Amino acid sequence: MTATQTDETDRVAVALCIDRAFLRHALVTVASLLDAGPSLPLDVHIFYAETDPACMARIAALFEGQDRHFCHFQKISLARFEGFPVSEAFSAGIYARLLLPYLMPRREKVLYLDADLIVLDDVAPLWRLDIREHAAAAIRDPFCDSRAAIGFAPDEPYFNSGVLLMNLEAWRRDGIAEAVAGEIARLGPRLTYFDQDALNLVLRGRILFADPRWNFQPRMADATARDLACAPEVFRRIRDRPAIVHFTTPHKPWKDPFAIHYGGEYLACLRRLDPDLRARYFADVPQESRLRLAHLKTRLRWRFPEAYRAARGLYRILSRGLPAGPAPAGRPAR
Repeated sequence: MTATQTDETDRVAVALCIDRAFLRHALVTVASLLDAGPSLPLDVHIFYAETDPACMARIAALFEGQDRHFCHFQKISLARFEGFPVSEAFSAGIYARLLLPYLMPRREKVLYLDADLIVLDDVAPLWRLDIREHAAAAIRDPFCDSRAAIGFAPDEPYFNSGVLLMNLEAWRRDGIAEAVAGEIARLGPRLTYFDQDALNLVLRGRILFADPRWNFQPRMADATARDLACAPEVFRRIRDRPAIVHFTTPHKPWKDPFAIHYGGEYLACLRRLDPDLRARYFADVPQESRLRLAHLKTRLRWRFPEAYRAARGLYRILSRGLPAGPAPAGRPAR
């Protein structure tokens, strides 16, 4: 089902840019967005480089019978990103969001979402943030290890680009996408997180940093309030009830939901899908916890985060006296 694209501020424009490998995960993201009880109508735009008609039909079916929410599909070409750095973790599809200002020329802003996340609360408060004086709203990433490489100070705010409320008017007016592409072309493989590093460089000083609940990575649950630059009581509230859980790193819930924080919330999203959908696209996702060390460690980390941090710190101190192991293969995932 489609609707005419408008600039109505009472309709939340959501965009996902995905390749074929992530279409089935976009199904869960979109379903969770609808299940989160949106108070405002949604216009969900899915921009895809490779088609999977069956999966796309399943996503469209989520909107059948809806009179408030609509879904739009649009095929895009990634040819203009030929030669941009890619890796096993990051395909050329990560650059597609740079096209959004021009793919959505009549929109003033859009909420961009990665397809490896689930939405657990109404996104209206995020959508209503005033970003007229900013290029985007985003959430700090306390785990960034590429600050020095891009010239950021150790305490300089760096954002994760998996959830972006983009001021499309500013992007078009200031040529932000072109500037990001220029940084990628200039720095290339020296960028650890490719477009995310380049976005942080170009948007330096132009970001409205929002509440961490809008892009909460599972490993944030093992961090501290200070790491997230928020008060302890705010951190506890967010940890217990994040609005958007973003499954960064290679530890994805569809591999093992019991070895990662908020894997139970991911499973709950899956179980709300029709049984035939689960059987077709998610039959390989474990449905029950097994007696595995990884599962036990996840539970202990959740219950005793302070003890976990202390043990991790001690391990790091002791490991400094051990011979260095081989460097990990490939680049880290975000």
